[in-house]
Amino acid sequence: SVINCSKLVVSPGDLLRMSSCGYNFGAQCNFSCPTGYRLNGSSSLKCVAQSDSPPGVWDNRLPTCHGTFCR
Repeated sequence: SVINCSKLVVSPGDLLRMSSCGYNFGAQCNFSCPTGYRLNGSSSLKCVAQSDSPPGVWDNRLPTCHGTFCR
């Protein structure tokens, strides 16, 4: 059977940048932030599945970008 993960969506206007990536089992997506922002979370997510059977799940939560400036 085919194992797919849910489609990862980065909102328009979001600072988070996502590389093109697939949604099939074993696919990996990489993330980055613009200069001056730091990534909060994992810089990559991988589509995994328990016991190699559906459904597929991402091995981490979608990261976010945070400004490094002081308030």
